[in-house]
Amino acid sequence: MRSIALLICLFVSMIIAAQIPQNGLAKLSPRTKQYLLQLKNSDNNLNPLPDYVYKKTSSGVYMSGLVKVNAAVNASDFETLGIHVGTKAGKIWTVQIPADKVEQFTRLNGMDYIELDELVSMKLDSVRKLTHVDSVHDNSAFE
Repeated sequence: MRSIALLICLFVSMIIAAQIPQNGLAKLSPRTKQYLLQLKNSDNNLNPLPDYVYKKTSSGVYMSGLVKVNAAVNASDFETLGIHVGTKAGKIWTVQIPADKVEQFTRLNGMDYIELDELVSMKLDSVRKLTHVDSVHDNSAFE
């Protein structure tokens, strides 16, 4: 019985340890990792990469994202890079990052997770037409 309890404790501690960033840097979403890799492999870092959400303002080009912060977060580090913090819902913050500072932003301390915004695309609307559910909704299938 003790060996089972010991195995359960070991398993739980491994799960908890796996969730803590090993190098002190935030975990990146797959989309954010993909962006950084494409940025690294691109010839011209000044042009925005396709398939990402950008916001052009008078002060530059920004990318929006969500960040999960921890107790070590320092808002002045964000301001130094020109990052605008929007909503602060507990530990989840919305941010607008200058497009040329995304890589530097991922190296800041005080964040557990970073996720860049994705393009919105229609998926279920096209399925409705293919399965003729749209004709059921407008009663034309019963006439």
